[in-house]
Amino acid sequence: MNYIWIMPLMLICWLGAYCSKMSNDKVPYGALYVFLVSVTCALVWVWVSRVSKNLLVDSVVFDVVVCIVYAGAYMYLGFGSGFSWLNWIGLTAAIIGLVLMKV
Repeated sequence: MNYIWIMPLMLICWLGAYCSKMSNDKVPYGALYVFLVSVTCALVWVWVSRVSKNLLVDSVVFDVVVCIVYAGAYMYLGFGSGFSWLNWIGLTAAIIGLVLMKV
């Protein structure tokens, strides 16, 4: 399958991390922005599931991209400073678990 959908998904996840922080900071309409980004992400998944030749592999790739890009954007934008070490361990375990599902 053509994995051209990964780049738009990465952009949507980056935007989702930013909108999540805005929503947490009580920015007006922040929750609406999160909702709109989530709907956009869901539409990407609908498209991927429609054109997929191997839905199992593509779903794992989709989940791994969402998890890594969202967490990476959250950290890069400096919003992860409120995480404790248990949060980071949990996030790392979740990413490793998703990657191991593909193997």
